[in-house]
Amino acid sequence: MGWPANEIAKLNAARIAGKSDEEIRALVLQLEAARKICGETNHA
Repeated sequence: MGWPANEIAKLNAARIAGKSDEEIRALVLQLEAARKICGETNHA
């Protein structure tokens, strides 16, 4: 199991842009929420 490539790209871009640890945490929460919504849509 790994991480989706698009999520890694977004995290890398945020780090390169100099985002703070708190901003990175918020991004992770957004990515996780989007993944859950997508999963619910695909299984409905």
